[in-house]
Amino acid sequence: MNSMLKGPYFVLGDGPKQVVWRRVPSCQELQQLAVSNDLGADLTTHFMEPLDLADDWFAACFLRFLQQLSSFGARVHWQALRLPDCDPALLHHLPPPATVVQVDQNTRDAIATWQSNYQYGLCHYRVGPGFIEIRDGRDAGQMRRLTIANRTAVDSFEALLQPVASDRMNSEMNRLKMELLKRRLLLRVGGWCFILPYRLRRWPVPHTSL
Repeated sequence: MNSMLKGPYFVLGDGPKQVVWRRVPSCQELQQLAVSNDLGADLTTHFMEPLDLADDWFAACFLRFLQQLSSFGARVHWQALRLPDCDPALLHHLPPPATVVQVDQNTRDAIATWQSNYQYGLCHYRVGPGFIEIRDGRDAGQMRRLTIANRTAVDSFEALLQPVASDRMNSEMNRLKMELLKRRLLLRVGGWCFILPYRLRRWPVPHTSL
């Protein structure tokens, strides 16, 4: 199997790619991979070291990275040292950790539920001419839909796809933030906020996600 060293990670394989991170990446390194030619549906990413998501900024960066990989249906194998301060049920549409090192029994049970409930496309959005449609199936047996058609709200939605500091949002972004928080479609980690659904870039998806 051929391998190529690209900074902090190896790219393995002549066919389907495997990216192996030799150490805990920085936020900038995660983003560099997310926009690189290595990203795609045939990618499997392995993190060799446990990731500490108790750091708010790193947690926001890493969860956003999981969204970007999930958008293409790419596979991710990771383990956490600690989890972010949020309800794990919000994250059931993202690939769960294989293990969490520092965890109490309640959180261990929540992780097991996350591992059991995860599937591709569970909470996603699609873009139409002048609107965004969100479909959320994280609650078992229910598919919630939301359409954002106001131009200003669409602009705010797009701005919140990346983690944004709460104290740097304008009034329109704050208005959308409050609405999406009520609908459990926006994640707040410390002082950082970003949209939870990811854009679908791979088909087909399970019929329960449509």
